[in-house]
Amino acid sequence: MDETQMPADWKVGPAGGHFLETGVFRLETFFYENVWRWCVVSGTDDVEAQGIADDQERAKSNAVAWARERLTTALRRLP
Repeated sequence: MDETQMPADWKVGPAGGHFLETGVFRLETFFYENVWRWCVVSGTDDVEAQGIADDQERAKSNAVAWARERLTTALRRLP
């Protein structure tokens, strides 16, 4: 981990997956119908993005990548 990264404190979720509360989005991973899934949920509990992955680490990575891309895009639009 380099100085531009922060450690993530993923917590065990009620369905056996994990979640990360970022203050802007909630990132979730869970195993359902024999596949790992990920989703990004807004502060108003709307699902903003979702997908499937080969394993839990890839699910976490995909959720983080989606959130990072959206936040980076939003920050670039600021004056």
